Amino acid sequence: MPCPGRRDPPAGPRWCSSSTRFAPAASNLAWLLSEHGGDRDRALALLREGAVRLPDNAELQHHFGMAAARTGDRDLAGKALAELN
Repeated sequence: MPCPGRRDPPAGPRWCSSSTRFAPAASNLAWLLSEHGGDRDRALALLREGAVRLPDNAELQHHFGMAAARTGDRDLAGKALAELN
């Protein structure tokens, strides 16, 4: 199974999982999962981890809030989005 958003990943699925420790890459992967019919719960978990690692990253917080809203957790979404102010 190829990585979402990549046509020719360097090392297939393992490349996807090893990149999640780098918060910006995890954010991008999670956004792709969330937006393109992937596993939204996995996307939310990746974004939650990134939000903890980089609390001042507004783009990551925004993605986390929007992913939370898409999973139906409006309280979590509101908290994440409120952090943007």
